[in-house]
Amino acid sequence: MARITKITIRSGTNTPNPADFDESEPAWDKANGRLYIKDQAGAMVSVGGSSGPIAETSQVISQDYTLSSGANGISLGPVEIANTFTVTIPANAAWAII
Repeated sequence: MARITKITIRSGTNTPNPADFDESEPAWDKANGRLYIKDQAGAMVSVGGSSGPIAETSQVISQDYTLSSGANGISLGPVEIANTFTVTIPANAAWAII
């Protein structure tokens, strides 16, 4: 098994522009303390909140999203999928909203 010895995270002061990143490349938004990853659909997805005692998740999904193959997802509800957007759950995967 290969080991990753270093991960470079580019940082900026606002939500990163997807055109500037490769798929799965992380980016740190210093202004709001959020970590983003570019997903398979080409969008920057927030994967972390502030370092405070409460984790925050979006209430509205406003981009197409596909769970990664071999992965499950979880969201804190209520969650709304905005008009014209879809969430795709691959076979043998699950998305739970709690």
